[in-house]
Amino acid sequence: MDKIALFKVSIDGIEPLIWRRFAIPLSETFETFHKTIQKFMGWKNYHLFEFKVPSLSGYVKIGSPDPEEPPSIRNLPEKKVKISDYMFKVNDRAKYIYDFGDNWEHTIQLESFINKEADKKYPMLIDGARACPPEDCGGVWGYENLVKALSDPEHPEHKEIREWVGEKFDPVKFDYISISLKKEIS
Repeated sequence: MDKIALFKVSIDGIEPLIWRRFAIPLSETFETFHKTIQKFMGWKNYHLFEFKVPSLSGYVKIGSPDPEEPPSIRNLPEKKVKISDYMFKVNDRAKYIYDFGDNWEHTIQLESFINKEADKKYPMLIDGARACPPEDCGGVWGYENLVKALSDPEHPEHKEIREWVGEKFDPVKFDYISISLKKEIS
């Protein structure tokens, strides 16, 4: 029987925390894990990514292979490695890095296992907090400046940033409905 794991993923370096909790079968690949994080966090999958997962030899990198790297340190291909190959115990942790320019580092923790429900589709979003930062906003420091400018109509960049992110963007709001209704993960 396929184990369903409950994971919590949070973006490092931002307070208050931006996080998501979701259920996913451990038999899925890291490619599906990546697509799940993208969908449920609210990223748009515009950039490169990698997972850093603990192993007996320290850690392994899983993600799209970089042809510039020598074969001895090349990332394992996300399409071939299953989550259960590296994460299978409660409290197992890993890192997920998205957008090597902005360097969004996420902490992943396997929190528990749940019973598979026949009428549910997995991966499944459970809960979360706060909106995902906009793509290409400059990483943690750029995001902090963006939030500061949005909260102060007198800030010199307020109008420009508001136009860029749109009127609906609210860094405090976690929009469970629109995130969970996005097209299925494939």
